[in-house]
Amino acid sequence: MKRYFCLLLCLFILQLYGYAQRITFTPQWTPQSQFAGYYAALENGYYAEVGLDVSIVHPTKSYSSMSMLKDGTSDIITSELIQAMVATDKDVKLVNLLQTTQHSTLVLISHNENVHQMSDLAGCRVGTWKVGFSEIPHMIDEEQHLGIEWVQFINPLNMYISRAIDATLGKSYNEQILFSMSGITPGSVLKFSELGYDYPEDGLYVSEDFFKRYPQ
Repeated sequence: MKRYFCLLLCLFILQLYGYAQRITFTPQWTPQSQFAGYYAALENGYYAEVGLDVSIVHPTKSYSSMSMLKDGTSDIITSELIQAMVATDKDVKLVNLLQTTQHSTLVLISHNENVHQMSDLAGCRVGTWKVGFSEIPHMIDEEQHLGIEWVQFINPLNMYISRAIDATLGKSYNEQILFSMSGITPGSVLKFSELGYDYPEDGLYVSEDFFKRYPQ
């Protein structure tokens, strides 16, 4: 499946350019298995086979892929749909080339075993990413007036272990597995997909200007 997405990316780029050209591609997070298909495509020469010189340049934990697209550092990025919607609302002109993830992987990991919905964390300290991925729970907090204190993290593990936070946001394919591998048994894990927020996540994006310059 990952190779399928990578080959589709190749085809999209080839259609946009029509000839060999250097491309900078930026996933939305630091290096991890989530992007294994893109790494494998590069190492196995899939991009080169269609005449592309692709460089994968990662964002930092405080400088997002969307920022890199906006300032021209990157040509193509991955981003979550909700973040693209927020960027568009701020007049960032984007084109979604491909939606690669159709379901939400967002989870909320809590010390308290009696947490069954977001309202159970009213007034609590909850870990959140510095560069986004948290828009839905933040909107729930605001809409329901929960008064959650959001604590930005780079890695939530230490804050969770030390109980500096009552709970933390995470991804089922990343932080939740990291916690399990570290021997941590949470009190509860909420899946947003089961709370009525099963929205599409990752997609491939370019700027509208980039898309218009290479309509073919």
